[in-house]
Amino acid sequence: MKIEGFKDIDYAKEPRAVLKRYLEKWEKRKWAGMVKDTQKSWVLAMPDPEEMLKAIFSYKPVAAKLVREAMISNVAYAAILDVKYQIARGVTADVQFDARVICEIDQLMPSPDGDWGVNPPSLTPTMGIGYKNDKAENRC
Repeated sequence: MKIEGFKDIDYAKEPRAVLKRYLEKWEKRKWAGMVKDTQKSWVLAMPDPEEMLKAIFSYKPVAAKLVREAMISNVAYAAILDVKYQIARGVTADVQFDARVICEIDQLMPSPDGDWGVNPPSLTPTMGIGYKNDKAENRC
């Protein structure tokens, strides 16, 4: 998968790296690796997080581009991504996501001393979160 716009600069370096790794693991279907880079609250709330990720990320990403990013706080990072993914053989869809990466020490306990993890619903069009025509400037 081609991933554009992720620069190796200090601003938001750690959460950005987690999000990029997450996208790469999603493309390769490395579900266990995705679980490691998933927000703790989400993982601990799921009876089988790996199986849930398989179900909600069944479509395959083809390309991703970072449109805009912001550190919302010292425990929350937001990134607007344009993602092209394959929904069937020869059929692709273009969706814009408001990806969120959260730093937590435990379930529902945000802390800058915790670990960064992607919030899966923020990358899930099946849950109605993907946008097509809303301007990125109005979000993030």
